[in-house]
Amino acid sequence: MRRSVLFVLDVSLSLDNGGMGVLYNHLMELMDSLDVYDDLTGDMLLMGTGVNGDECEWLSGSMVPLVELRDMMNGMDRAMGLTPVLNALEHLAGRVATMDPSVKPAIVFLTDGQTGYVTAEEVGDAVSGCLRDCPRLVLLTGYNHDEDVMDVLASSPEHVTHDPYAMTDAIRGLLGGFP
Repeated sequence: MRRSVLFVLDVSLSLDNGGMGVLYNHLMELMDSLDVYDDLTGDMLLMGTGVNGDECEWLSGSMVPLVELRDMMNGMDRAMGLTPVLNALEHLAGRVATMDPSVKPAIVFLTDGQTGYVTAEEVGDAVSGCLRDCPRLVLLTGYNHDEDVMDVLASSPEHVTHDPYAMTDAIRGLLGGFP
């Protein structure tokens, strides 16, 4: 059973004008639906931080109980920079490489799917290492995205959705159902 989730939150400027609010609401719905898992830990990687908006940073820096991670998210309501997907995948690979190799975390991307000029081939290359064995899910908050890139970012095309409830069910399935 997986008991770790790494969330990747897109805080890019393409989410300005209401998109960030939708993304935040989806994230809170997911976290609220998963709070029944007392032993679930996680961290969140923010895509689009830094002076030029092309950096990524961990919200906590370590795996913390999901309820603590949710509390850290209060007030996260503004778009910041770009969507550095390849940079985020590099950060994720570094984190996963340091974790217990017997349990791969579920990785949940929350994004509007606008990734600039990143190609599906580049994303496929970036997930070919230790991330390949992690289930990767994508919750989209927008409809203007490159389907091929999103399908490769997720571990399968079935793991790309616009529906937070479908995402909750998928995450619960990865976690072994209800406790």
